[in-house]
Amino acid sequence: MADYDHDGRKDNISEIMLSDAWEGMLKNWQANYQDLDAWCSYRKESRQAQAMGLSAVVAAIEQGLQAEEMIPAFYKGWAGTYVKRTIEKEPQLQYFSGLAYEQIIEKYRKLSEDFEEMSRQEIRARLLERLPDRMDGSDSKDLSILKKAIMGAGSKMTIRQLFSKMPEAVQLLAPCMLMSPASVAQFIAPDFPKFDLVIMDEASQLPTCEAVGAIARGKSVVIAGDEQQMPPTNFFKKKSAGEDIEMDDLESILDDALALNMPQCYLSWHYRSAHESLITFSNTHYYDSELRTFPSVDASVSAVQFINVGGIYDRAGTRTNEAEAKAVVDELERRIMAGKAQSIGVMTLNIQQRGLINDRLQERMDQNPAFHEAVSGMNPPLFIKNLENIQGDERDVIIFSLGYGPDEEGHMSMNFGPVNQEGGHRRLNVAVTRARQELLVYTSFEPSAMRTTEHSARGLRDLKAFLEYAKQGAAVLDCQPGSASKEKETINRQIAEKL
Repeated sequence: MADYDHDGRKDNISEIMLSDAWEGMLKNWQANYQDLDAWCSYRKESRQAQAMGLSAVVAAIEQGLQAEEMIPAFYKGWAGTYVKRTIEKEPQLQYFSGLAYEQIIEKYRKLSEDFEEMSRQEIRARLLERLPDRMDGSDSKDLSILKKAIMGAGSKMTIRQLFSKMPEAVQLLAPCMLMSPASVAQFIAPDFPKFDLVIMDEASQLPTCEAVGAIARGKSVVIAGDEQQMPPTNFFKKKSAGEDIEMDDLESILDDALALNMPQCYLSWHYRSAHESLITFSNTHYYDSELRTFPSVDASVSAVQFINVGGIYDRAGTRTNEAEAKAVVDELERRIMAGKAQSIGVMTLNIQQRGLINDRLQERMDQNPAFHEAVSGMNPPLFIKNLENIQGDERDVIIFSLGYGPDEEGHMSMNFGPVNQEGGHRRLNVAVTRARQELLVYTSFEPSAMRTTEHSARGLRDLKAFLEYAKQGAAVLDCQPGSASKEKETINRQIAEKL
């Protein structure tokens, strides 16, 4: 229907607006005529894409989807479609309730806790049943000796003498003892009644010569350890000039047990890491990817961070890295003052860097009483340890300060302390598997700055590989040769030579 003005004449507004639109379009064509070929190609490709059923992709591009976003958007859409179709095919998934599932988990957790508590109470009750009703000497001569010792009459009696005079009572009162090999030799005489079972934990760290005394005091033995973890520490022991020591034992009691072909049982699942990226490097390099891990919902984001602070390693002086120490303390203050309920541990490659971080942390706490109070109230407490003392520890967040790096002249030595030594790769394996949630790696150089060859120490090569992994993620592992099989071949060769 035509529009007329007050004079009865037809309104030409529509024609004028249409003319302006054409004018604008023509000007746009004139200004961008050089893109005409590309536009024609796009139109051709878009029609083909629409004919293939990709109209949604074309529409998304024309609405502003950038080229670099296309692949992630495609995978997201593909994953969503896959999940939807999978759920439609599975009746159990169609009626899945997250709330009900969480309730089942919570019920299981509660039942598990109740069962553990009941088990402790039952064990305690069974042990108490074995005790005599009275300790006046009428039921047990040994318990009478103990009573006198408690009352002070045995103040001159050593623990070893007490154990020797009342062996049956000791095993009755303490059927399970937790002792170091040195304590076993100090407190338990060789003629003490043998224990039914001796368990040697962390056997990879225990030299055979220190373990045999405890083993001899048992009827049977379980030797628990990981040949890919810390060997016995001899990094700080000095060898006198001209000293020639003949070694009959292998590196640890665990290695000797393997050499004797004792029955073996492998634990193949990994419990500590709440994110797969925290165990992926070790699983690939040391365990032939045979560890069973729990999948992470955010697997695309690594929980291992590479942080280059560009510091200087005082190689000729203090053997410390001031920039790294400051960065570590800054991170500690930021995290702890944020009030996150996370346990934290700091790890260094050498004692000097550990000491510097300790000093800088103390200075920061002196400056900030609130920070001092927060650190003091942490449970479990914050620890700062060097690599040789870290095995057995774990925290939610581990901050790893390498310390080593380029000196003031830019020269970078390939000496990384214990990592360069025999078994250095096993020390590294321990270092990079202490974190439950996050691992922050502070360094002062890029991985490419490490000059390694196939003849370099295994620990040095693995350290470079780990830094590449920390910086670039799991994709870089595909380009790194696995080392676990070679390590097993070396152990088997040593065992064959010994036999």
